[in-house]
Amino acid sequence: MSQFCASTRALAAITAVALAFAGIITWAGRLLASPPARFDSVIRLEFVVLDDDTSTPVKGAAVWLTDPFGGASGDGEDIATLSDDRGNAAPSRDFDLGELVNNVKDGNRFQVIGWRVKVSAEGYQTSIIPLFEYTGNVIDYPTAKVKQSVIRLRRTGNTKPDHGLKPLRYVYQDWGNQVSLVFYGEKFDALLSCPKLCSRHTPWFEDKHGTVTSVDGALRLRVQNQELIRRRDGEEHQWFVNDLVPVKWGKRQYLVPQERGIAFCNAVNLGKEPRASNYGDFPLGEGQEAVAVAGLPAVPEAWSGYLLKTSVQGEVTELLPDLIAKVNVGRKQGLRAGMELVPTEQYLFSDMEIVRVEDRESIIRPKYPNGRYRKIRVGDIVSTHRPSSKVTLRDRP
Repeated sequence: MSQFCASTRALAAITAVALAFAGIITWAGRLLASPPARFDSVIRLEFVVLDDDTSTPVKGAAVWLTDPFGGASGDGEDIATLSDDRGNAAPSRDFDLGELVNNVKDGNRFQVIGWRVKVSAEGYQTSIIPLFEYTGNVIDYPTAKVKQSVIRLRRTGNTKPDHGLKPLRYVYQDWGNQVSLVFYGEKFDALLSCPKLCSRHTPWFEDKHGTVTSVDGALRLRVQNQELIRRRDGEEHQWFVNDLVPVKWGKRQYLVPQERGIAFCNAVNLGKEPRASNYGDFPLGEGQEAVAVAGLPAVPEAWSGYLLKTSVQGEVTELLPDLIAKVNVGRKQGLRAGMELVPTEQYLFSDMEIVRVEDRESIIRPKYPNGRYRKIRVGDIVSTHRPSSKVTLRDRP
């Protein structure tokens, strides 16, 4: 009897194990058959891409959702969704950018300020518009959808007014901070971003958007809304530029703040422009850093006297009080007050600013008097054009 009971218990145990194993197999099968889990931060938005003139669908248009860092965070900005025969496109993006200084996430709600929708198609002008124009300022993960889904593309060569600005996105970069400026219709969107890649601190961004009007040949931007970082000192970081003057240089187009016309001419004289990358001090049409130019840019007449056709070199002849000095070149050589002179032996002393000009001599002072450069000396050679970085450094006795 005891042997029978033992056998029964063993059979029951084997049966239980078999049933459990079968359950595991069934559960695993269901798991494999079910769709992958959807992360809360992944959002799918549906758009319709149409021809602006005919309202017909545009097939094969590439649609991106770009984050405030323009993909510098490496989160897949380069993945585009193509529109179908009906112009429909539904790009998906992970809206979780990790830890940010900006407080953009609150539970399931996410502020989309700083995000943009980029659309390009063969034969059409690229469209870049802030995402909030389609979704509103806040989207909710469980019920994310667009409120206005139609994206209209203009054909290349369309002459509808956009202040004559092409392309519509302008960029420049200073150290790790990137500024991009987008014009769309009578509106603009300006974005300053610093991804984690640019420094060791937490990434952050600031955004301003509003309307743009033309005033005396310059573009005046009126801020209607903005997303700023709260700073400990309470002061606003002055990165936003206004009253922008369009300046053409061959097939390049710059936007130069009206009060910085001389600074732009100095950048040309020094060889900082035309630049070969995004790093610079002035907004340049996206992608135009690869465009070669010849001659001089077409600046307004009031600035033209500050552009030099050839570089000017001079020698320091006398040292004066308060760190200023005299050089033996002046108005006869094309120099003007406000121009800059730099060392011909790289970085021996500070860049110098011309404060007064006479016919054959000028008074200069250091731009960075508290820097780690040595003081300027009699006999130093200065130039309006910065020499190649390959110049050998040599101090004078």
